[in-house]
Order: sequence, then structure tokens, then C-alpha cells
Amino acid sequence: MSNIKDYRGDGKGGRKPNLADLHDFPNLQLHKNIFLRALFIKQWPGGKLSESEAVELIYRKFEEKPQRRKLQPREVENAVASAFNSSGVKTSTYKYKFTPSESKTSEDSYWNENLAKLPAKDQCEETIKTALDEYKWSVSLMLNESPLKADQWSPQEVLSPLYQPEDLMCTGTFYNPNVKPIAYWMKNGMAGDLFCPNPMRCETGINMDGKVSKRCRDNTGKRKFIVYESDDKELSFDQKASLVKSLWKETGASLRMVVHSGGKSLHAFFDASDDEKLNWQFMSIAVKYGGDPDMYRPEQQARLPNAIRLSKETGRALLDQAGNPISQKCLYLDPK
Repeated sequence: MSNIKDYRGDGKGGRKPNLADLHDFPNLQLHKNIFLRALFIKQWPGGKLSESEAVELIYRKFEEKPQRRKLQPREVENAVASAFNSSGVKTSTYKYKFTPSESKTSEDSYWNENLAKLPAKDQCEETIKTALDEYKWSVSLMLNESPLKADQWSPQEVLSPLYQPEDLMCTGTFYNPNVKPIAYWMKNGMAGDLFCPNPMRCETGINMDGKVSKRCRDNTGKRKFIVYESDDKELSFDQKASLVKSLWKETGASLRMVVHSGGKSLHAFFDASDDEKLNWQFMSIAVKYGGDPDMYRPEQQARLPNAIRLSKETGRALLDQAGNPISQKCLYLDPK
């Protein structure tokens, strides 16, 4: 992840910045990195470029190598104007740094008691606006483009190709989770409307209150998926689908599944990295897209695909206006 400290030049001899002084564009957050390069040019300690010269230099840098997407009309011009008229910039992209705790939940646990802090849930309006302008992906397109058409499958049929038969899966309700191998759920069916996307390392662990629990950080296994939840009530579901597409394309992460919560959100499941710092960086970006930072917790539950949504208070099926049970439809599935 880049920040302003990456962009320093000595400006020896009073020369102006050139192509060699600019870093190559990364594979994600292109819009932000155009602005950072414009800001670097503005703050160059040697000879100064005009706005038009800065625009030309950034265009030339962009065209040096193949890029993930094309530039939008006036994207560079607007970024340069914004940078040249700004009074400064924060020296860090994120409020927090990746600083995990050293204290494990237990001797055999994969996880520390305290996770590296993420920025508070404070979505970036500019990031969301840019994403909605650049990417258009409706729910109907998502369904049509899904490699597997799984919206009518049972929950266990949806999850089966994503996991190994021996993987321990925690599924159930908020108050009543159960841990069994995927093979068991395939044979007996799944109950409830929630599941933990990460397999469990054992059936029970000790939670933060010191009690035995079927779903806690202590008994959660290695991270398999990292989930982006878009639940902004001000956005349509087509707009939420577009944000999923933007996060997917801008980060290069592998999208495996998208589930409609049956309420106000979409849950998008991306392959996790073996490097937890990269997972933290991905979730930091997801938060900027309005994502729920709680989904970073390895033990956090997500919506079980194609299950009937249940009331958290009563455990009964929630009904739509026509009196039909509300399904948490699997909109996209790509297990390859």
C-alpha cells in the first residue's frame, strides 16, 4: 500500500521530475495513485512543472506498461488540479498500521487475542463514487455471469465445491452454532442461516469470556475467505453489485461467491492470502468501499447461501410482503 513517504526525490541541480522519478502504477487503487503522483510532482523540491506538464508526464508514465483498466475522461487532469490546489495530504493511507498482538488465544490457536486494528467504518465517498462511475454490474448480470448457476441449490450443495469434505464447518444460528465436517452437512443438510466462512480447527474453543464455545477465535482455523459486506441502505443492490465488481477488479483478489443477505446487504467472498498482512490491507480497502470491518474477524459469521433468513430473536423464518420465506440467494459462485 502506497503512501506519501514512497514518493520522494532529491531534486538535485534544480532539475524537473521525469518519468524515472515516478513509481510504476500498482494493480489496484489506480485513481488514488494518479493523485499521489500528481502530489509528488507538486511537492518536488527541484524545478517545478506546470499543471499541463504534470498531466502529460503522468499520461506518459501510465502508457509505459499495460494497465488493468483505461483512464477515464479527464481523470488525470482532475487529479492534477486537485493535487496542485491542495494544502497537504495525510502521510498515511490508513489510520492504523498492521501491528498484530503476540498473545495467542491458546497454545494451539492460529489467532492472537487482539487483531490488528482497522480504520473505523468510515466509507470514502470519493472511492465509492469513482467505483460506481467506473464499474457497472447489476444483480441480474452477476447471476448471468456466475460460472455456476447455484441460486436453486441447497446450502450444502453451494458450499461443497468450496471446501474439502473433512473441513470442519460451523453453521447454525447466532445463538446456536454447530460444528461438523462438510461431509456430515452434505449427508444431513444444514440448519440455520449463518456460517463461519473459515473452517474450524476443532469443535470447541475457549472464548474471550473464558467459556467453552463452538464458535470463537480460539477454535477457528486458518483464514480461507475474507468477506466484504456492503450494507449501505442508501445504495441500490445494483450499486452494491458494482462495488463488489470494483473491489474485485481493483485488488485482483479472486471472487468466489456472492450471497444476498435477504436484508439490506450483499456478502462477497474472496480468497484469503496466506499472508495476513495482505488480508488486512484488502479489508482496509474494503472498508473504504463501505465494508463492515467486523468481517475481518476470523470467527465472524456470514449469511449461509440459499438458506431461509431467520429472526435473530425468535429463530423463525422471516417473510416477505407476500408471506413467503425470505431466501439468502447465492448470486455468484466460482469455486475454480
